[in-house]
Amino acid sequence: MELFADNIEYILGGAIVVLGLLVIGLKDVLCFSFRRVWAISGVVFAESIRRRVLWVTPLAIIGVFIVAQLTKPFDEQDAIRQTLKFSIFATGLIVTLTTIILAATNLPKEIENRVIYTVVTKPTTRLEIIVGKVIGFARVSAAILLIMGLFTWGYLHVRAWSLQGSIKAGLADAQLSQVHRNALQHYREAGLLRVNTYAWSGEPQIFSQPPEGDRRWIPGGDQAKAQFFFDYTSADFTPPGVMPDTPIAMALLVDLSYQQSRTIMPEVDPLSAYGIPLPSNAAAEESTVPSTPTPLLPPRPRLQINIIDSQHNPIARPADLGDARGIMLPATDQFATMMIPLPPAIAGKLVTAGQFAVDVGTSALGTQLSFRLPQDQYQPISLRLINPETNQILGDLVPRAPDPQTLPVRFIGEQGTFGQQLHGDPHNSAIAVFAFRNTDRAVSSDGKINFEMNIGIERTGAEQNVDSDDYTELEIRLADPATGATSPPNIIQAESNRNVFFTMPADLAQNGNFNLLVRNLTTGHWVGLQARSVQLVTGNVLFSWNLFKSLLMLWLMSLLVIIIAMFCSTFLSWPIAIVLAVIILLSNWGIQQLGDMGNELGNQVAQQIFGGNQGQAPQFRVVSSSVNTLNKALQALAKVLPDISQFSAGEQLQRGVNMPWRQLIDAAAVAFGFGIPLTVLAYLFLRNKEVAP
Repeated sequence: MELFADNIEYILGGAIVVLGLLVIGLKDVLCFSFRRVWAISGVVFAESIRRRVLWVTPLAIIGVFIVAQLTKPFDEQDAIRQTLKFSIFATGLIVTLTTIILAATNLPKEIENRVIYTVVTKPTTRLEIIVGKVIGFARVSAAILLIMGLFTWGYLHVRAWSLQGSIKAGLADAQLSQVHRNALQHYREAGLLRVNTYAWSGEPQIFSQPPEGDRRWIPGGDQAKAQFFFDYTSADFTPPGVMPDTPIAMALLVDLSYQQSRTIMPEVDPLSAYGIPLPSNAAAEESTVPSTPTPLLPPRPRLQINIIDSQHNPIARPADLGDARGIMLPATDQFATMMIPLPPAIAGKLVTAGQFAVDVGTSALGTQLSFRLPQDQYQPISLRLINPETNQILGDLVPRAPDPQTLPVRFIGEQGTFGQQLHGDPHNSAIAVFAFRNTDRAVSSDGKINFEMNIGIERTGAEQNVDSDDYTELEIRLADPATGATSPPNIIQAESNRNVFFTMPADLAQNGNFNLLVRNLTTGHWVGLQARSVQLVTGNVLFSWNLFKSLLMLWLMSLLVIIIAMFCSTFLSWPIAIVLAVIILLSNWGIQQLGDMGNELGNQVAQQIFGGNQGQAPQFRVVSSSVNTLNKALQALAKVLPDISQFSAGEQLQRGVNMPWRQLIDAAAVAFGFGIPLTVLAYLFLRNKEVAP
């Protein structure tokens, strides 16, 4: 049953094709002639050209010219990217609008004008008519894409050539900042229409010390946390051999160690720092002997534990586990196991959560938490099941990720506006680790490998002015995870949302497995990091080749639009057919937006109706559960609707990234996987439609 639900779109599409072509329409399939189909498509194409649909392309070209000149890019590369964005957007817009109007109006108007009567009396089948019209309109969209593609290619080359003069003038400016100068030098050497192939690491992980062996350190002060994943069904909470009605209590077992730095407070009495007044000492006050600063051991740090579900909704906060300040760590710097009992209400939520994560960190400054990585015979954290009546241990649930190929733990930083925050400190800042594995490398003649970085930067206080010349300094090192060897530091300056180009020695990345270590050296600056903030350049391709692949993806999208519009026009008038085609195209996207809210959607709707304090009222629960049930039904419906997000043709092109063939294959799978069954349905509807007297 689960296999059927996961592949319902393929099963349903295959059933339509088999039933429509091999059972109902077998006779038409046997006499199918591609020569007649091509002749019909030629007539459709010629008629569309006579309707002067290609005249829309000069209007789009003029619009791109005007908008490109009115924009204010922050540098020359951004000017090229914005021009590409406008051109691809205009191309996709006119192709979509033109094809949906042509395809939706063609058949109804032919029936209304009785042109179809002449066609059906010829030795052609209804299947050939549908396929011929689809191919004809696909030829029209290809012609539009060809014109817009040639314009885009030519206009971008002319603009890139003209911007090289601006780059030369900028480099001659003695007042130019070093960050901007480095970028312009790269644009001059690599060109503005470069298209690179890249390799990326996974999500960056935040540590207080470089990874070493199986031990990981994370900083305190809420700068980072260890997140352990649990993926269990409700049946897993009843261990084998335990009766279903046996009462079960739960507790978290956390095995960790910590280090705490001593602070020197020369101007504050050690006891008065804790609010304890000291008796006056006149002799000491009159003494001229300078006092020695007193070492002050900070209070013992506390552990902060949060439990969240798969939708990042909180299941348990520190206050739910006994103390809002957290759980006191043991008075030892050695590894020790802590047992944290879970309240029955929290335990009940975990049973039904399915997937949840346990976040472990500390808000104590100057404190580092240390964990060992999970292994076969060792787990740094586990969920212990206990019989509360006999205190018998029933079993342990250990961290388990949904993907068995990955570790069930990650070390992440505090989330900010631009991603995980890396706090700035020139002496003791945290380290972001980007782990590259099995990557190709393009080594330059001087033994370097090239990287690009794009980060967001948040500033505190008066430094929030993003136009300030107070740039963020980053220390970059390359580390070999097998030997622990690191490269000399490479100090670079960065600006928010501006590409930074740098090189690193290739000797520590011989086998394609290495870590890139990033430290923020600027106090008061918080660097936001994401999975693709740092990318390794592995090669490059021609801009024209990448543009061709983007246009091919747009053509696949237009093919899907044509088929949907043709299908709707076989049983509806053309205005309603256009509206229905648009609804079908956008429904999957809209349902996905609702699905991102999870079960919270029902609660939000019920709160809007009944107020926010009636969560236990029967009518509140009825509305909430009904909305969630409807949401689940819509999610099931979305599986048989086309996912137009697969046709994002402009994103890779604008970023100068080589579009992978896998992306085109996924787009083709949507276009043909949804389009072929719908073409068969359109044929069946037309086959049973009376279009001749």
